[in-house]
Amino acid sequence: MNSKFTIVSILCVCMLGVVRPVHAQEKSIKDAGLEQHDFFDPTRTDKVEENYSFGIAYHVEGGYAQDHQRMTSDTISALFLHGARVGGQIELFLPKHLSLNIGLLYSVLYGVSRQHYHSVSSEQVQAEVVNNHIVEHALTIPVRVQYNIPLWKQLSMHLYGGPQLMFGLAQTDYVDAQVSPDTRAWLLAQGKHLDTYDKYIAKELFRTNFMLGVGGGFTWDRYRLEAGYDFGLNNLIRYSDEKGKNFLFLSLYIRELDESGKTMSDELRTLIRHAAESYYRRSTLFQVSNGHVLLIVPKDRNRDYEERTEKILDRFRTEYPRFRYDYKFVIGESSRELSR
Repeated sequence: MNSKFTIVSILCVCMLGVVRPVHAQEKSIKDAGLEQHDFFDPTRTDKVEENYSFGIAYHVEGGYAQDHQRMTSDTISALFLHGARVGGQIELFLPKHLSLNIGLLYSVLYGVSRQHYHSVSSEQVQAEVVNNHIVEHALTIPVRVQYNIPLWKQLSMHLYGGPQLMFGLAQTDYVDAQVSPDTRAWLLAQGKHLDTYDKYIAKELFRTNFMLGVGGGFTWDRYRLEAGYDFGLNNLIRYSDEKGKNFLFLSLYIRELDESGKTMSDELRTLIRHAAESYYRRSTLFQVSNGHVLLIVPKDRNRDYEERTEKILDRFRTEYPRFRYDYKFVIGESSRELSR
């Protein structure tokens, strides 16, 4: 299963306080002998200088930002984070209506996701939910090549494109787990966090994200309104095997008990519990239904898990004549190939 985690960012900003020095190559409004008006004056007739030359301007900006954190997996839904982004940029004017923008921006975003699980202990189908309230803090460094198009009077349009480097400062997950004790134990055995934690500190995500973006907007004198779209190129998620949280699972299914609704006898239940405790260290056992039990085994505590698994299979073959139940064993393990 391919599960790649990337970010798509949408940004709407308003830039204020543009300072553009006048150089020898340019003519100011005053030097051109034009009457000066307030830039909101509708009778104003001067236009934006069309012959761009070298110069520099400083922008202070703020606006709305949205991150779309998507996973290429059918089992995990996308996450949308909404919030604000503020910062500044330096614009270097170049000939031919071109300019180069370099900035430093800070963003704070918030989003909610929900993951539903079937109850481990309930005999009936019962949905349990884990709510994740996520707050993200990040810095971004955009580098944009911009093309400016004078339109009318002091109004101009611009288009831009270029890379952006994002660095995650914190992504705190305020977890609200509304699950039963058995389901909680099962999730914890798989390495799930059910209390508040930081995803970067827990090494679930990489902090750096390289993005490419395009956008555009309009400028009226010193004020600018623009919107952009950035697409993350690198995968941000760290896999379970990279964190050393590989696990093995063994699923035992007895069809006769499950379909008839009969409860598992104390003798058989004791055998399964004793086998789980005797052959694996720090394993966790769950009863999913009348005839279905699941055993989660941490591989880092059971380096010889293959030999231990053979022993437990031999034990059940030996006990088969005693109980006379047909059963099915399914054995699996986490790996990079399964996680992606």
